[in-house]
This record gives sequence, structure tokens and C-alpha cells, in this order.
Amino acid sequence: MKIPIFFVVFFLLIGLVAVCQKSGDKFLILVKTGSPKSRIIEKGQNIYVKTGAEPSYRKEFITKISADTIFFNRGYVTINHLLGIKMDLDDFMMEHDLSDWRIIVPPGEVCTSVEMLKEFGKWAGTHMDKDGKYNCDDWLNSSNYRSAVRFSPKREIIISHKHHGDFYRIAEYQKREIGLHGNILPEFYEITRIRYDSVYLNGNGYKFDQIDSINLEENKHAPFTRFYFIRTDTSKWEVIFPPDPVYFSSKSLYLYIEKLKARKKRDQFEWRTPVFTHNMIKWSFSRLALLQLAVAYEFRYTKTWSFEFEGGYQFKAGDQLNPRGPGKLIPYYRFEGPVAQTGVKYYFNSRGYVEPLLHYNYLVMDSAVSKLPTGTLCLQNQFRNEFGFSLRVGQLIRMGSLIIDGYLGLGIKAVATKRFAYGYYYQQGTSDYYFRWYNDQHIPIVDDFLTWEPIMSFGIKIGGGF
Repeated sequence: MKIPIFFVVFFLLIGLVAVCQKSGDKFLILVKTGSPKSRIIEKGQNIYVKTGAEPSYRKEFITKISADTIFFNRGYVTINHLLGIKMDLDDFMMEHDLSDWRIIVPPGEVCTSVEMLKEFGKWAGTHMDKDGKYNCDDWLNSSNYRSAVRFSPKREIIISHKHHGDFYRIAEYQKREIGLHGNILPEFYEITRIRYDSVYLNGNGYKFDQIDSINLEENKHAPFTRFYFIRTDTSKWEVIFPPDPVYFSSKSLYLYIEKLKARKKRDQFEWRTPVFTHNMIKWSFSRLALLQLAVAYEFRYTKTWSFEFEGGYQFKAGDQLNPRGPGKLIPYYRFEGPVAQTGVKYYFNSRGYVEPLLHYNYLVMDSAVSKLPTGTLCLQNQFRNEFGFSLRVGQLIRMGSLIIDGYLGLGIKAVATKRFAYGYYYQQGTSDYYFRWYNDQHIPIVDDFLTWEPIMSFGIKIGGGF
């Protein structure tokens, strides 16, 4: 069967085999030297091939393309042993002629989209020299490149705040206020092109290291605010240059950004996680609300288990004999004495923990006015022994060199009280309080009783590790 001259001519317009990468898959660009036409062969495609071992074409499914080798379900073939290729049985035939065909590796940025591959194939066949070499600047300035760029995602440089979840995307064709190294003041520039760590401003190329500052808000003039990237502040900013294969499609760029966000969350978690230390001393800041000064010591003997002891002293407040004082509303402020608690912490991750606690307080009310359960204001002494148990959930967070321990807990305590009641206060109308003894001998009424009270704890402790 004779092959129509049209197919022969069309076949002669196909050429060169080049290998490039797109999201982990390989492609071949077939280009004929001196021709603007090309075709792309890729993984997952059915083709008809002819090699020197067989006189006719056979149908094969491409499972992998690696360097100069095409892998099929039933074997493989190298480019040097490939005599012909057909996309289907009625397609043209490629006869391998080493004088007309060349193998080159296109630049990585060519593999960013199918349109870029096609346009590069059109351009390469007519601009390569006899050794298969070409000028990269000619390609970047060609109409083929500009045509392909219209279909490709805009290149970006991503600036990330190391300790917050903010991403600032500096993209092509934006106008930004930028301070170049050696310039006194920043100026507005149009970002005409981004190639990895090279930025073209108004058509002039600069390495990113030559840029001292960038306004992170587009078309805004606000130098040296929190929206300004300062290159020398390496402790605050991270600069990310996405690789070329990321721009192959909008989906691959989106997935890349999502992976960056996930990594950012992990980095933030780790940055806020205290460095593992065996010893921690913390001041219980929230206990000030109960007029308690308390300090906690924690010994962390493994990464998941630790022992903690917290002790301190509770102070009383105000005039203890004043029936209008704080004891009328908050009887707890009439007591003073030592307070203590101890527990074992289990860390279920590097920051969060649960902790069962045992509590003991010995509190004394000495000749103070306080309410009885009936609501009567009574002059009394009290001696309380409080035994409690609670379960606490908390989290350690690092802020610089400080450790912040936030917690929330619930429990119950048994309160054994010995009360000496001497007399009570009463009012007549809106007049002042009057006092009356329970008996003429001024002998106190003594009561011993046991009550159950809830434990509700929430607050923070601040300290450090060593």
C-alpha cells in the first residue's frame, strides 16, 4: 500500500524527541528540524510503533517515559531503535533519520503547560542550529513564548510570615512599591516577569537578593508598616520560590498552595510548642483572683508523663469586723492559710495534656464577720480542712522564652469545718448594723460539720523551663 504524499510531507514536519517533566510525568516533543509543527507523546497514550525487530506496526500503551526510553505494557523501546510512530493506523509514519532528527532537553519552564510545550515545539524546529542548540533568550523573547504565557498561570513569589498564618503572593503583572538595594526610597514598579528567584521590574531583571523591601499590599503606598517585607528581617519572613512544574495547571498550583498552608499550620504548632525540658517552674497568675500566691514545679520525666506540685498561701482581705466588707459578698476572702495541690500529667501530644489532681487547703477565719448558711451575718472563727479531687485539661504554649500553661478543670472537695460562732449582726430598717451575743457569757457555739463543694478551675500559669 502506497502512503499518500500528503502524509509523507506531514511526517517530515515532525521531529526531535525531548524529555521534560510535568508533575512527575514525562513527555516527548517530536519536532522535525526546520519545521514549525510538532506533536506531544505522553504517558497513558495508545500509539503504534515499529522497531527494527518487527516489520510492521504494533499497538502499545505507554506506561512510562524516562529519558530516551518508552515503556509499554509489554516491554520497552529506546529512541535509537524506534523506526516509526503512528497515532493511529491512518496516521503518518515517522522514519528515523539521524541527519534530520535531534534529541534535546527543553528548559524546565517549558514544562509548565501543554500550550508551552506546543509552542516550544513550533519554535525549536526552526531555531535550532545543526548541533541541536538554541538561544534561551531568543525563546523567551519569541512570539511563541508570549502566546503560550497567555494560557499559563502567573508566576509567583510567596512571602510568608514565619509566626502567623499569612501568605502574601507576589505575582506577575502586579504593581508594587519596591525598595531596591542602593536606592534611598522605594518606588512603584510593574512586575513584568518572575523566573524562580529572578524578578523583572519594568523589564529589568534583578535577583531577589537585590530587593530590600516590598509593600505586601498591591498598589499601596505605606512604607515600613506591618505590611512591608524587609529582606534583612530573616527571623520574621520566609520567601518561597515555587518550582516551575507547579505552574503546569491551575490545579497543580492550587495543590501546591494547599500543601504550603498545611506545612504552615504544622510550623506554627511547632513554633508555639515549648522545647522539651525536664524542669519547669511556673507562677499561677490566675490564683490572684482568690488572693493566693502560688508557684508550681513540674518535673517531666518522659515526653508523655510528668509530676507537678503547686503550693502557696491565701491571704485575707479588708476589715474582718466590718459587716459591710468583702466578706459579706465573698466569704472566701475572710480566710487565710496554706494551699497545695499535686498531680500527674499525661501529654497526649507535644502541647496538650490531662491531669488528675489532689487538693488540700488548711484555711482559718479568725474573728471575722461572715454569713452563715441561713444568711445571717455572724461573728465567728472557722478552721477548715479541704480535701478535693479534680480533672484538668490544659495546653502549654511557648511565647519567646516564656511558657504559658492554660487549663480548665472540674472536681469536688470535702470541707471539714469547725466553727465557733459568738454573735450575730442585725439591722433595724436602713440603720447601721447592731451586734448581739448569743449568750451573756460570750461563750461561742461550736459546730463541726462536713460539706461538699465543687471545684472549678480555669486560668493560666506563666514560667520557664530548664
